[in-house]
Amino acid sequence: QWYLAGKQRDGALLVERPTHIDPWLMSDGDAGKRYQGYLDDILTGHAEAYIRELGAAGKPWFLNLWYYLPHAPLTPEPGVADAYPDTPAGRYRAMLHQLDGNVGRVIQALRDTGQLDDTVIVFVSDNGGTTKALTSSNAPFKGEKSTFFEGGVRTPLLIRWPGGAGAGTVRDDIAAIYDIYPTLLARLGIELPEGLDGRDLGIQAAVPAAPRDLFWEAYSAGHFGYSVLRDARWRL
Repeated sequence: QWYLAGKQRDGALLVERPTHIDPWLMSDGDAGKRYQGYLDDILTGHAEAYIRELGAAGKPWFLNLWYYLPHAPLTPEPGVADAYPDTPAGRYRAMLHQLDGNVGRVIQALRDTGQLDDTVIVFVSDNGGTTKALTSSNAPFKGEKSTFFEGGVRTPLLIRWPGGAGAGTVRDDIAAIYDIYPTLLARLGIELPEGLDGRDLGIQAAVPAAPRDLFWEAYSAGHFGYSVLRDARWRL
């Protein structure tokens, strides 16, 4: 993200404030180039092409697509921004609107190529939101990105699994992002490697998995941080 601005000195990219507009992007280790347009729209265009290409090949494929929306700076596309108030909250909502539209484009590409009902879709965020521009972005939870309060570590997790049990259900048992890998493997009938931190979430089971303790450790600016979630109820 720190190279998105594409600013250079003596041919070397400089670390600069990220941007959503006309980003500098690199691919497969090349030096990169500037793209005209909005970052996530550009990423979606590449994803659509990838889906068409691999769909035509008729072989199993995997796509890892990390959107930058609705990350700061809060600069939505002008056409979308016009429909919302020109406030931090309004700009944030406009960027959520854009995120929703881009996810919709990916799903439509799957539908158009006849792959939607053969594709597992996992939608998840990497961390809680920031409160620098929008203090309510993690409500009703306390905390923000880079903290171990619930507002810093709780994220949405949506799984669309065609033909699977439990469609339309909501689970409130505790999951961690590293559970996604063993969950997918288990559902596909692939033996899980030994020593994984994560576990199969059992999304096909009617009964949620038993609670477990989760642990966090982080290092930033010379300081270590630790946290424990005990029995899905107590935060240390």
